Amino acid sequence: MPYKDPDKQREYQRGWMQKLNRNRPPIGSKRFFSNACSKMKNKSKKLKLDFNLDPTYLKDIFPVDGKCPALGLTLEKSINGVGADKSPSLDRIIPKLGYIKGNIQWVSRLANQIMTNATPDQVIMVGDYFKKVIKELENEKAFQQR
Repeated sequence: MPYKDPDKQREYQRGWMQKLNRNRPPIGSKRFFSNACSKMKNKSKKLKLDFNLDPTYLKDIFPVDGKCPALGLTLEKSINGVGADKSPSLDRIIPKLGYIKGNIQWVSRLANQIMTNATPDQVIMVGDYFKKVIKELENEKAFQQR
């Protein structure tokens, strides 16, 4: 930690994070897709998964409207962690197949986190349950207001 004073340390970190975010390529740029491809190649090696992606393919499959196909969120770069849920993320449709053409899609980080450890049926079950709980709460509040 360069500074003992917590306020100076915070200021130092804030400046460092701003520099880091300025150096990140804008979404949709050639460098954005090259960086994503490199990251997935390294991750594939680490996880011992198949890999055959290239930056052109990643650009070709990026949503034309710039929105997450699962949640409809506009995909955008997070700034200092703010808005990270809307950040573009590569999802392996069938995880064990790896990062191969036809098995990946661009979604928001939030959608990818939701889908990470659940089957489609489990995601639907949780969604249905959550809707039920919210509806019960709304009914209870309406009853209490009478």
